[in-house]
Amino acid sequence: MKRIAIISTMFYPFPAVGSVRVTNWARGLPSLGYRPLVVCRDYGYRASRTRLSEAVHPDVDVAQLRDDGTVAPAEDAVPAAHSPPKSSSTNIFNDIVLANIHRLFVPDSQILSWKRLYPAIREVVADFRPDVVLSTCPTFSVLEVGRKLKQDLGVPWIADYRDPMLLDDRFRPRGWAGIMWPRFAAFERRVYQQADAILHAVPLHARWARMHYPFARRRCAILRHPVPEDLLSGLLDPFRSEVAGRRSVCVVGFIRPQVVGLLAQAIRQLVQEDPRTYDLELRLVGRTLDDPQPIEEILGSRLVITGRVRHDLAKRHIAGADVLVNAVSSERRRVVNVSSKLFEYAAACKPIISINSTRSDKRLLRKLSVMDVDQPTVEKLCAALRKALAKGPHDVVSCYRDFLASQSWERHCQQLQFVLDEVTSTNGSKPDLRELGSLIPTGKP
Repeated sequence: MKRIAIISTMFYPFPAVGSVRVTNWARGLPSLGYRPLVVCRDYGYRASRTRLSEAVHPDVDVAQLRDDGTVAPAEDAVPAAHSPPKSSSTNIFNDIVLANIHRLFVPDSQILSWKRLYPAIREVVADFRPDVVLSTCPTFSVLEVGRKLKQDLGVPWIADYRDPMLLDDRFRPRGWAGIMWPRFAAFERRVYQQADAILHAVPLHARWARMHYPFARRRCAILRHPVPEDLLSGLLDPFRSEVAGRRSVCVVGFIRPQVVGLLAQAIRQLVQEDPRTYDLELRLVGRTLDDPQPIEEILGSRLVITGRVRHDLAKRHIAGADVLVNAVSSERRRVVNVSSKLFEYAAACKPIISINSTRSDKRLLRKLSVMDVDQPTVEKLCAALRKALAKGPHDVVSCYRDFLASQSWERHCQQLQFVLDEVTSTNGSKPDLRELGSLIPTGKP
């Protein structure tokens, strides 16, 4: 079995979207002939050997590095809850100063932490003796770790972009920080020059990269987010409403408080309109509200807030929902990012309401049973909820069939294995990774 060292900012059981892609890969890699070692930062979310074996895979090793470079113990632990400091004029001033200082670091301020930890990372990875190194971002500075490991250990390196960098307004230097553009561009150009393969979760990003880095075209592959097999096959025990017969409208992850308010008002309006047909609750999974009282006044016991939960628990909420909502801020809708939740929502074969979809999301939504709402209002959300709740299960499943086949977990693993095998191959023949989608046939879910 070959060995792969994966460098990631976070990993299971960290309850954030940044841990999902790499955790899914670690779960599937042993069956592809690769034993993974995941090296990540220690944020207090830890899993014992027993839990890792049960939730990820028995052959997966994890090294979580503390700030001093030592490896955190393998234990079932989460950080203690703490209350955020109260705002003050001094804190606000400091936040503004810090925000501007952070814009001076290329590609992001985490580069300082990764450079400090690099000697410890190199030692852990060298002892593992990998056949290939994969670094996945954001944070984008983690790519520098992969590049240095290739240089120091002489192993192939794969760079994975879950989000774009220079193509995305959230990450590129703006305003006065635009003077830093040449350094940002040089950093990313170095990635495309030296990586043996570059994976892109966002198709528009891959096409942009091929135009801007023509010397790397053959090494640029599109590897979108997979459809989770456990959601698709119905293996998860779903979380449903505690009230018999009540249907749930479920939001997983980010949603602006203003949009929560509009959604709550729309649900209350439907309940008042026909309490038997629209016996609904709003379930917010993975986030808390700074001030939930206004929403509680609107919905009362029909509001359920779970707080941050592990990804495996979030999927159980998805499985038990009747309508799934994906909400993007009006600012973020201008970027080219793809919402990874949409792949999980599709696997559950439930109606989806997408609020302020990005350009990439809109291309994806054409293939799904989705009510697309731009600039939401109570009236628009009421109309979307009526349509979503009126859809029968068979109609939704038939609509998703082709999409689920093209983005299946099995096909995703085959594509990932193809890239890994080619990068670690010694025969000298390197295929054109632009054709990755056509090289792996589409099966049926």
